[in-house]
Amino acid sequence: MILSAPAVAPVRILAWIHLFLGSVGLLAGSALCLALYQVPSPRSLTALQFVGPFFLMAAILYLVPAFIGGLGLLTGKSWAWVPIIFISVLLLPMIPIGTALGGFGFWALANRRRTAGRIREQGGEPIPLQPRLFRLGSTGKTLLTMAGTGSGFVVVLDVGFQLHQQVPPVILSHSFFPATATILLALGYVAVRLMAAPTTRALPPIAPIPPTKHQQLSLAQKAFADERRLRLGIMAADPERRQYAARIEAGEGWSDDRIAYHQDPGRTATCTHLQPIERAMRAAGLDLRLDRDLTVIAPCTINEARLREFYQPGPTVHYGAIPDSGRSYEDPPSAALKCDACKSLIYVIHPLEAGVDRSLRSWPP
Repeated sequence: MILSAPAVAPVRILAWIHLFLGSVGLLAGSALCLALYQVPSPRSLTALQFVGPFFLMAAILYLVPAFIGGLGLLTGKSWAWVPIIFISVLLLPMIPIGTALGGFGFWALANRRRTAGRIREQGGEPIPLQPRLFRLGSTGKTLLTMAGTGSGFVVVLDVGFQLHQQVPPVILSHSFFPATATILLALGYVAVRLMAAPTTRALPPIAPIPPTKHQQLSLAQKAFADERRLRLGIMAADPERRQYAARIEAGEGWSDDRIAYHQDPGRTATCTHLQPIERAMRAAGLDLRLDRDLTVIAPCTINEARLREFYQPGPTVHYGAIPDSGRSYEDPPSAALKCDACKSLIYVIHPLEAGVDRSLRSWPP
């Protein structure tokens, strides 16, 4: 897992904070100790005896690690997180500023996975985020666990003696600070490992829930309505096809093929045996409409005697009623000119359906 210092704001801010505090603390403490040492007076010597050890402890525990860790983060060193994590653990008990600064250090470490993906997209200069020092094997983990557990017993026993106002054994009192340092080191390792562990596990993909039949019908209806609206808009903008948009909105069915057939009076759709009759019907001004392949609809009745007198259709062409198999008895009868060889049809109006409607034409006249 790598990060880029110029691109990751939390890491950069954390590095500058520790670098600033470490460098300013070292310079100020060194200047103060040097000034006290150069002043030849008993009070200065007494003050130096108090300030010196305090400054030395602060330099060892925080100032030097902060300076080195901050500088290492800014320059992209893989070991830079070791002193940063160490001083973050030390700062946590120092409420409130130390706690906030230590917590910010762990927060910056915890967010490295999220920021790493962003850095890869930005193409910044990478910085290894997890130091190799914390990649311990099974033996190292076992030894660290044993050392942390033993140090915990030492600290608990020493604190117990102090709480009961008793003097602890010399070996116990001398081991208190090393044991505390060991516990902090173990806690820092555990914190790093917890931060390095992924917070979530990849779940198997969830199969989408198929829509219900009602939802499928609603989607299909919406898609049909959208497509119809788009088609009518295009047709309304075309002067040659504008009339068909109005007729579709009135309830008539006009496909693109039917419109092309209707616009071209010389076009035929039936087979070669019925095409002479189809051409004659169109030339006579009948409003023929395309139904489907090899099939048209003619709004007229057939005068069969005159048809055979003038056009002499071939032996495969017949005129008659369409069988009513599968039709309701309430449906009007239908008739057609049919080519048995090609299965081509010219639907016409049955004489019984025409009735007394004198507006319907009989063809041939």
